[in-house]
Amino acid sequence: MLFLFLLSSVFPSSCFSAIDFHLSNFEKVNDYYSVDAQITGAATGSSYFIQAMFTKPEQSSYFGFTWGQKGEWFPYTSSPEKEFIQTNFPVLETGTVQKLLVRPDSESSKYDGPGEYLLKLKRYTGESSSGYYSDSLTVTLSDISPTTDPTSTPTEAPPTITPTQTTTPIPTPTPSPTLTSMPTKTPTPTKTPTSTPSVIASVTRQSTFPTVTTVSNQPPLFLVSSSPPFPEVSCILDTGTARIST
Repeated sequence: MLFLFLLSSVFPSSCFSAIDFHLSNFEKVNDYYSVDAQITGAATGSSYFIQAMFTKPEQSSYFGFTWGQKGEWFPYTSSPEKEFIQTNFPVLETGTVQKLLVRPDSESSKYDGPGEYLLKLKRYTGESSSGYYSDSLTVTLSDISPTTDPTSTPTEAPPTITPTQTTTPIPTPTPSPTLTSMPTKTPTPTKTPTSTPSVIASVTRQSTFPTVTTVSNQPPLFLVSSSPPFPEVSCILDTGTARIST
């Protein structure tokens, strides 16, 4: 008795308080479930890695999935590696109530279909693969639908921006070049050459009648003569009139 009294005096009762799990509010969400979990009795500010599991009453074989840190389901593992625990298992802080997501494994031989099961949690320090079980919570599992991953709570959609009408710029007309009339060049009058009478026939007088010795290809010739003696025809113009000299 004296020994027990001295022991209790040296070590306060809080040092021997048990670390307990408290499970509550088991609810179905789509094809998985949520449960509120809380750790009490541990040092303030401490935390543990958590793994959930299902089992049938009076059995010790476990199955199920837990929603992990990476945002994906991982199956129940009896002896997980330290690295796997630290990178996958959700973290539960002492004294806080946190919601965990769990679901049964319909492919497991330990699953007997819809009915009553026990839900347990197992806590790990992250320094080894060994852990400690919580007390069990009796739950009822219903039919399992195709798996749907949990999604985060949708946030308010951003306001829709109504596009404003864009004014199409009117092209500025390009001024057409003004055609400057060029001064009309006054044509230089062409000098018409004065027609020089050409000799188209030569007439010489032999005896008493004049004789035409040369005739060109011109209109008919007209010889005009006065009284005898006959004059001499010196030339015939291309106008058809003979010029007679005496």
